[in-house]
Amino acid sequence: MRRVLLGFSLIAPALLGGVAAGPAAASPNDPPDALYGAWAVASAAGPGSQAAMAAPSLRVRFGPDKVGLRVGVSGGCNGIGGAGSFDGDQAAFRPLISTMMACEPPLMEADSFVSKVLEGPVRFELRGDTLLLRNGARTLELARDPEDGEDG
Repeated sequence: MRRVLLGFSLIAPALLGGVAAGPAAASPNDPPDALYGAWAVASAAGPGSQAAMAAPSLRVRFGPDKVGLRVGVSGGCNGIGGAGSFDGDQAAFRPLISTMMACEPPLMEADSFVSKVLEGPVRFELRGDTLLLRNGARTLELARDPEDGEDG
């Protein structure tokens, strides 16, 4: 009997260690990895949407964050960013932060439109290299940035 217990006590840590060392299961609250990276504005719809199209270098970047999802916006007038939680096909960002530079009105309006899309619950629809963001009457269609060399 002692031999069996001694044998088990020697092998149990190896067995349990293998279980603990396995990859963590993805949570439904984790954003899909395909979302990470930079996205360029392809089209926009809703109040103020023409402004987003007036800023051809406008980019939205998503990446992992300890609370779920990090977002950064560049190419308009100001740098905009924040973090939020992800649940299914929606994200809720905490209040976004922004630099406060003054620029030409079209660039400031582009910032405003993108910020309004990202405020409150925003729905994500990922279709290959196309990402749709919807918030109320505003929609932002993004295309994966082919010049992006990073994953978030």
